[in-house]
Amino acid sequence: AGFTSLPVGAEPLYDADAATTQRVHSLNLHDSLSADEVDARLPDQTPSDRALALSYHAWPTEPSLVPLLAAAAELRSRLRDSLCEPLLHAFAALLGGEEEMLARRCRGGRSDNTSLLRLLEYPPLEGASEGTWGVSAHTDYEVFSLLHQDRPGLQLRGRGGGWLSAPHSAERCCFVLVGDMLERLSAGYFAATPHRVLPTPAGQRARRSFVYFQAFDEEEPVSATTLAGARRTPVSAPFLAWLEALPEQARRRFAHPVTQREWTEAKDSAASAALAECGVG
Repeated sequence: AGFTSLPVGAEPLYDADAATTQRVHSLNLHDSLSADEVDARLPDQTPSDRALALSYHAWPTEPSLVPLLAAAAELRSRLRDSLCEPLLHAFAALLGGEEEMLARRCRGGRSDNTSLLRLLEYPPLEGASEGTWGVSAHTDYEVFSLLHQDRPGLQLRGRGGGWLSAPHSAERCCFVLVGDMLERLSAGYFAATPHRVLPTPAGQRARRSFVYFQAFDEEEPVSATTLAGARRTPVSAPFLAWLEALPEQARRRFAHPVTQREWTEAKDSAASAALAECGVG
């Protein structure tokens, strides 16, 4: 649905080898769209695609939720307009594409777009901490993610394999995590960032953060072959030099087109199955 709540213990288990429990509660919001707006965005959709799109974009109307939803809608709008669009243009330039190469694949032009805002709360530990994380290690499925946290907790895996503490700030400060789709599109030049969240220690107040996941449109095919006509400019020259030197075996790894929907469903299904096997969900 357009607005969902996952209680503690319901987050898909991304790294079953390291975690058995994840202490995180989330509110998850796609764009709020009416039936008429969905039809205007996707005029050629099939009945099943229309029903799916409506389920993604329907928000509840309970009066008690109106203030929260209004604030979330404003936050989504600011992140999308002030940060996501400029970042999409910047990544396109770095990859040798024209300015709109990525942005036009994220506007629901030919299929739905399910970019997502998540409001996350990490309650403190209760009892033993072995096998417990806030969220276990994973990469994000989309193009990139914008994340804000006001206290330490998120860790990023560095190039050498070690884990580093991510920035935090009480001010309006976000940082960018590269996602799986940008890694595929760039043939690995931009590597998706593995990350995990430490559990909140017992006795501390719950940690809170938000993440905006910028996705490609659901049926947009993504592969490194999209960049076959990349232009050499001063900002794209490092990427093109790297791409020309890439071994053929590595190049083939990213050549097969995959849509955002296919990728998300495959990764999420595996993590949900791991959660079910642990008997947590």
